Amino acid sequence: MKFASMGLAAVSNPTRLPQAKAQGGFTLLEVLVAIVLLGFSYAGILGALSQGLKLARTAADQENAVALANSLLEENRALPKAEIVGSDSREVYGGTHYGYKVEVRDVPLFGDLADKVKPGFELKQITVDVYWGEREPKRHYRLATFQTVPLAATDAAKPAEPPKPGVAPAPTASQTKPDAKKP
Repeated sequence: MKFASMGLAAVSNPTRLPQAKAQGGFTLLEVLVAIVLLGFSYAGILGALSQGLKLARTAADQENAVALANSLLEENRALPKAEIVGSDSREVYGGTHYGYKVEVRDVPLFGDLADKVKPGFELKQITVDVYWGEREPKRHYRLATFQTVPLAATDAAKPAEPPKPGVAPAPTASQTKPDAKKP
């Protein structure tokens, strides 16, 4: 009976109760801190992705502007007398509106010697300006080149005919000298 009295005493004494094991887990505060940290990291990632998309769009717009400028320049070089001049003309590529202006101007050759020297060509400067964007200042791309354009047959000085074999060439006006003494 000794055992029965011990069992009853053990149950009635709260200090002798076996301790419950602590359960593992997160507190509500730890979970809230983790959610806030994840939110900040997702916001940073989404901001970086958004900036990357903006840069990709800007690069695509720039590439389209360069392609349009090259196209207009080559078109003007291929047809120099057609005068493909756009004044506030518009094109749309990939949803972006591009305006452009083509300017062709004569470049004077030889400066003061222009009256004395008559080349068989003209020198032209072709400038293509492409601009785009909804807000000011607009994005801008400029492409310029020079081109030689042969003069028309009536404008150009006629070249001397090549000498025929076995025949001496006829003297030109600059080669003939008037005789100072005539008998």
